[in-house]
Amino acid sequence: MTRPRKILLACILVVVALPASAGRIEDIIASVKAECRKDITSEEAVRHVKTVYVSCIPGGTADLGDGCQIKCKRQSGGGVLGR
Repeated sequence: MTRPRKILLACILVVVALPASAGRIEDIIASVKAECRKDITSEEAVRHVKTVYVSCIPGGTADLGDGCQIKCKRQSGGGVLGR
């Protein structure tokens, strides 16, 4: 792949990916500040997106390490697998 195509592909990925996760990052930063009483950077919040939105149990808590646990932000689909 030529360099201009790589640059174009990278720009497209950034444009598509950033709006989807920007609100999530801010939500994580606010939740950590409210529930754990500490400040984290955007980079730290990005590392916690999977834990808070994907791998935790809806209605439970997400363990971010250092004794900090915030409410899981994953929403249950409500559907039954296979239907």
